[in-house]
Formats: sequence, C-alpha cells, structure tokens
Amino acid sequence: DRSLVLRVLLPIAACFAVQLILSNMAFMTSSVAFLQMTKEANVVLVYTFSCLCSLETPSWRRALVLLFIVAATAMTIRGEVHLSYSGLAFQILSMVCESLKTTFMSYSLAANGRKLDALTYNLLVAPLVLICLCTSALALGAFWPGRPVALALPPWEVFWEFRWLLLLNGSLAFTVNACAACYVSKTSPITFMLSSTV
Repeated sequence: DRSLVLRVLLPIAACFAVQLILSNMAFMTSSVAFLQMTKEANVVLVYTFSCLCSLETPSWRRALVLLFIVAATAMTIRGEVHLSYSGLAFQILSMVCESLKTTFMSYSLAANGRKLDALTYNLLVAPLVLICLCTSALALGAFWPGRPVALALPPWEVFWEFRWLLLLNGSLAFTVNACAACYVSKTSPITFMLSSTV
C-alpha cells in the first residue's frame, strides 16, 4: 500500500535515521549523565504526540503523574553533568525524532491505526531505515567533508574485517526492534517510554 509507506513507514524510518545521527552527534559533545537526564523528557513528548494523534485521551491527572515520574527519575541520575549547548540542541532534536518515531510506530501497530504485526512492521521499516541512513551518510560526505570521524563511513576493508561482528550486531538490533514493536503493540507508547527510561 503506497499510502502506508509514504505516510507512515517512511516518516518512521526518517525519524529513526535522524535520531541515530543526532544522538551520536550529541554524544560527541556531552556527557552520558547529561544526555540521560534530558532523555527523561521523552515521556512527556510521547504523551503530547500521542494526544495529538488521538492515540491517547488528554488527562490532567495522567500529565501530572508523568511529570512527577520524570522529575523523580531525573533526581536519580548520578555523574558529572556538563552543559554543552550544541549537545543539548542535538539531543532535543534527537528526542523529538525518537518520540515521533515511537508515536508513529504505535499508530502503525494499533487496532485503530494500520494494524501491522511486529514482524511485518520491522520487515517494512528496516530497509527504509537503511536507505535513509545510507542517503544521510552520502549527503554528509558530500556537504560536510570535514565531519567528525564518528559520522564518516569506514573503508570497505573495515566492513569486511568486522563482517561477523556487524552481522551479529544487525541481528541483535533487529531482535531489539522486533521486541520493542511487540511491546508497543501490546501496551502503549507511553508505557514503552517509561519502561525504557527507568
């Protein structure tokens, strides 16, 4: 179905790819403790996007409970926290993309949405994410020649040398994404965000 790909799956893949790139850029300039602290706001973003997409019914009580959970979880974070404005900007944009991806994923799996099962969802989204990531890598290479090494593709010899590790890593990523899609299809995007945050 063309509308499924263009209106649901391609935005998910684009959000996934942009989220990966921006979160890696944030890791280059900020500490893990700082990024983890900011990531707590994903719960609020997912709730807001879910209400806007009519996946959730707005409720003041639920909003206050979510804000309390975010505040309480943020107080448990330990570690050195250094503010980097560029890292914060990359992280906020990454969080918006991750929250949109999770909300769209829930819509594609929900009974009132597209009703995809978890494996079909992953089999349709994974190639689109690969296309988006490859396009992004080529665009970064063409328009940002002095980019950091972390954003550059390694030479083919490196791919070949680590082929078995990359194959295992890809299998693990597919399994994690299939489990996440199954979990979201049985619960809600807010539950998924809460359980992945805590």
